[in-house]
Amino acid sequence: MKTFSISILTVFLILSIQTEVSISQTCPECNCGTTGPGFEEPDSLIGGRYKPARTDIWGADPDEDVFPVLIVFVQFQDEPYSYSTDPGAWNSGMPPNYADNIISEERLSSSSWWNAYNGYAISDYWHEFSRGKLHITGQAISIILPHEINWYDTTGRGIAKLNKDIYDILTDSLQSNWRKYDLWSITRKGQFDWGKDKLADMVYITFRQWRNFLFSGATAWGFATLGNCEGASNYRYTVFENSTDTVRILSSDLSDSLGSGLRIHADSGIYSKQRFIDLATHEHGHYLFGWGHNVYSKMSYGGGYSGGWELSLSPWELIKLGLITPSFPDYSNSTNNLYDYSSRGQYGVDTNEIIQVPISSDGGEFFLIANRRKQSEWDRRIGGDSLANDRLQFLKPINNEYGKGIYIYHVKGAYETNEPNIYGNGNDNDIDLECADGLWNYVYAGFQRKRINNLQLADVYKKQYPSFNNDSPESNPGYTSGKDDMSNSVIFTPGSPDNFSTNPVSRGTHSIYTNDDDYWYSLASLGDRWDAWNVGYNEIFSPYSSPNTKNMLNNQTGIFIYYKSLNSSTNEAQLEIFRTGYGGKTEEQILEITPPSRPMGLRVVSCDSTPTIAGFPRIKLRWFHNMEPDMEENGIKKYKVYWDRTPSLGIVQPDAMQNSQYYYSHVTVVTVPSDSIPEYTDSFKVSSCYPHQGGKSSQIPRPIQGAGN
Repeated sequence: MKTFSISILTVFLILSIQTEVSISQTCPECNCGTTGPGFEEPDSLIGGRYKPARTDIWGADPDEDVFPVLIVFVQFQDEPYSYSTDPGAWNSGMPPNYADNIISEERLSSSSWWNAYNGYAISDYWHEFSRGKLHITGQAISIILPHEINWYDTTGRGIAKLNKDIYDILTDSLQSNWRKYDLWSITRKGQFDWGKDKLADMVYITFRQWRNFLFSGATAWGFATLGNCEGASNYRYTVFENSTDTVRILSSDLSDSLGSGLRIHADSGIYSKQRFIDLATHEHGHYLFGWGHNVYSKMSYGGGYSGGWELSLSPWELIKLGLITPSFPDYSNSTNNLYDYSSRGQYGVDTNEIIQVPISSDGGEFFLIANRRKQSEWDRRIGGDSLANDRLQFLKPINNEYGKGIYIYHVKGAYETNEPNIYGNGNDNDIDLECADGLWNYVYAGFQRKRINNLQLADVYKKQYPSFNNDSPESNPGYTSGKDDMSNSVIFTPGSPDNFSTNPVSRGTHSIYTNDDDYWYSLASLGDRWDAWNVGYNEIFSPYSSPNTKNMLNNQTGIFIYYKSLNSSTNEAQLEIFRTGYGGKTEEQILEITPPSRPMGLRVVSCDSTPTIAGFPRIKLRWFHNMEPDMEENGIKKYKVYWDRTPSLGIVQPDAMQNSQYYYSHVTVVTVPSDSIPEYTDSFKVSSCYPHQGGKSSQIPRPIQGAGN
């Protein structure tokens, strides 16, 4: 009979920890404005669609295989004043402080390709994600337009007149150097040649101010097109011409090939380098993937609070571009070694960094498993939690451990793009991130709290009880039943609330570090510290876990994925993968080999632990029953309880949540009838109870999950 371990941590005082953010706003609800002219048929093309995803296979000499990008930082005559020595700032009337290290002017190489472009952000980003196959070079130019923004934002001028002024200034500056930005031509979709086609390959236009006319009237952060240009012929504007060469910029919003570049804004009020990199690489991504968007990826739509936009390229995207080859499980040998997905090369450049676990017989539905240990500085899955600032996608370097772990993606539709689903764009693929903190049914908490990014009140929803059905992207979005924080667009997390009486707003605190049982604006929908699977936290993804391995139609697959161990020195994760009926194993045999899933909803019932001791409530834990059939024997389930005590009033044990085996001591085994609520009451320890929205304690035991048999 299988027994599950539960750990508790007794602490005597939890201190509130606060951080500061800015609340400056311009376009808080912006998203990616790139949408297609109409519905496109699903596209299973592997590799870049309109621009090459790699530069080493299309005919260029090894020392010339570069893709050129011209980065243009644009200001108007009436820029809002700012000055900062921060290396990521963009001051008024000046180039960004990071202009000299945003892109390399020359092709660079290194014996370890992940070190080739250190210090040149755009070059390094694409080089690392291409595993050394895409060399991006170019230069950054800063210009100031001859008019104020309002002069362009009038009928008859707009983006067309503005683009003409930009291109004319660039022509005067670059002259014959424009020829360096026409190196590639497209033969057909996904097929490229090293050769000129008289069109500039890629221009990043970056505006310091935001105004919706800059994005064809849309409320957008960016577009993967440059927009119309006054004086263009057939949407082509000539920027260089002599007797032998011509270079034009293709600037149409309607072209199926998207054109010669992209336009973004730097987020007025912050003007950050990180914001520029995030938006520019997303819009560049449309040239690789097409018009559509895919959730839980670099190419997420960005609208609202769901979809899991991330700075990185997701495992699905890397395979889609042909930049990495997944491995497949061999059920006759359950052990699978999975290295960091940023492919550092010491174990093979392209293989064994993503595991694809087939679900359907036709190969169209599967799980993708990636071991994301953040070896690359560009590996940033988490976008919410305490890393979130007052802008979506604007992260703070709070704790580098947050976000590390195994990520499991549930894919339907294989590597086709633009398959319609319910997410609102009509062109998303079905991809779901199986978050380790479980699927839940949510209820309205009865109050509202402010969002820090627009100061508007929003309803607070809290978890009610876990769900063991599939969290399908085809289900209705919003605060519905059986979803995780990300697909449910959860934006508030238990803890102390944000303090809006300060300027800037002082961020709230996670419930781990405070006794306050209110809610703070965590943006958990963009990813938090609990989404990744980790040893000692949540290590078994099975038919009986939450989330579980059911398929998109909510039918059992019989798949078990057990995260058994991690070699912290090599970042090698060892997983055991089983499937009922495969490799000669029955479900009973697999259940015997694998641990039970993490108990869901482990919590302290601080004001409900009678009888009392000397008038003080005793410490009571309560949780939801596990679903594994082999945990039950004669109507009884067993759970082990562990505990630990902090040495002082203001300390929470370091990393005890994910490494509980290092801190906790065994207390007892609890036997609970399967038809009863599982709980444990400590007979010796007490807490003071002060009722406050469900109870508050100044001596509250902290429930921490730990694994064991």
